[in-house]
Amino acid sequence: MENKAKKRVLTVALCAVFATLIFLPTAYLHIPVGMGQYIHFGDAIIYIAACVLPFPFGALAGAVGGGLADLLTGYGYWAPFTMVIKFLIALPMNAKAEKILTKRNGCMSILSGAISTTGYYISTVIIMAFGMGDYDKVEGSIAALFSAAAIDSIPGSLVQSTGSIIIFIILAAALDKAGFKKYIKKYIGK
Repeated sequence: MENKAKKRVLTVALCAVFATLIFLPTAYLHIPVGMGQYIHFGDAIIYIAACVLPFPFGALAGAVGGGLADLLTGYGYWAPFTMVIKFLIALPMNAKAEKILTKRNGCMSILSGAISTTGYYISTVIIMAFGMGDYDKVEGSIAALFSAAAIDSIPGSLVQSTGSIIIFIILAAALDKAGFKKYIKKYIGK
């Protein structure tokens, strides 16, 4: 019983470390692209966390790290959307494999990128509809609102998602070569 509790505490601590590792590049190593958007590579760390930590810890690390980045960089109105989206992009990843970079996780990172792009598109529609943050309220037809959101959110989301997938593959290959997952499994178990 004591060993199981110790592993749980170490898992929660590692979740907090990953949340910090997600927060830092998201908040401080990003490229603003206008209208309250920026490109970052924190999603690559979310993918790593989801491949290393048992569910739901990798997803929680993504939600907390991404949400804190929005809150602490002046984009607080994005935080609820970001927390849901970052949780969801971790779901397709598999932590049960012996390695981080598997064919499945490589393919699922593409699905995660699509989830992120779709999630931020829907979020932009909602934010534009209510005129939150840097957005003026979009008046007129629903089609105009969806069109404006597509023009504003999709290109940046696609660039961010693609960059995150590339960074994930590079980091995962390096971590696998270093035996990172095997090392972590000694302390947190499955």
